[in-house]
Amino acid sequence: MLLVLFAVAACSSDDGQRGGDGPRADPQVVQDVVEFLMPLPLPEGQARGLRISNFNRSQFMVFCGSRPIPLDYVPFTSGQGVFYNLSLLEERGVQPLYDGPAYYHLDYDPWDQGIPPNPECNKRPPRTAEESATASASPVEVPGGIPREVFPLAPAWEDLILKLQNDPEIAPLRHKVTKCLRAGSGLKVLDASPLDSYMSSMDGAAYHGASDKRLWTITHVFVECVTPYYEALGKRAAKERDALVERNREAIEDYAITLVKEGYVP
Repeated sequence: MLLVLFAVAACSSDDGQRGGDGPRADPQVVQDVVEFLMPLPLPEGQARGLRISNFNRSQFMVFCGSRPIPLDYVPFTSGQGVFYNLSLLEERGVQPLYDGPAYYHLDYDPWDQGIPPNPECNKRPPRTAEESATASASPVEVPGGIPREVFPLAPAWEDLILKLQNDPEIAPLRHKVTKCLRAGSGLKVLDASPLDSYMSSMDGAAYHGASDKRLWTITHVFVECVTPYYEALGKRAAKERDALVERNREAIEDYAITLVKEGYVP
């Protein structure tokens, strides 16, 4: 699963904060930020969160000499974040990561275009504690980064989802998904990671030339087996998310204000 995050050494200015007569966060942008950082298995919310992801990547790619990515652009269906987008899979079928539209790689990637990237592109911030400890200089600010105040929310959310998956009420449904996927497809499904391993098997089937009929069959099996599980997990996760959002509302709203200043249009 993919959730590309760039941590930045961002310094908040007074005019970017809530309160007083300063700017107010757009409610839709706030919700988009929530869907981006803490997604639920709901197609509409997943699409909104993807807009933030595309906007961040666009800023970075433009900074490096390329063109912006459309906010509604979806390059593939194999992975969109913490949850798979079941609606998108039903619409498109399986689209492996390596099989996205050609323009995603050629038109939006300065390295593939042969354009010398902005030299600052190579000065990305440290992404791990080890990198931070060995960094010889302060990280440069690059566009498309996520402020430090909200950056920890995404990994914290993924940890919470993993915890909920092992909840006594949710774990049995996950086991049912595993059995359902195996029985309906004959593909390799791992007990430890039934959804991800099934998706990898679907990618493999597409790569090795499975017929369209076969690919649609195994895609529909995935959607049918996973839907009840996602519904139950989503309800539990939504309650946890509401509390997490409230505890971090100021930082989330400040990030929403920053996004609008940088050009994000909800």
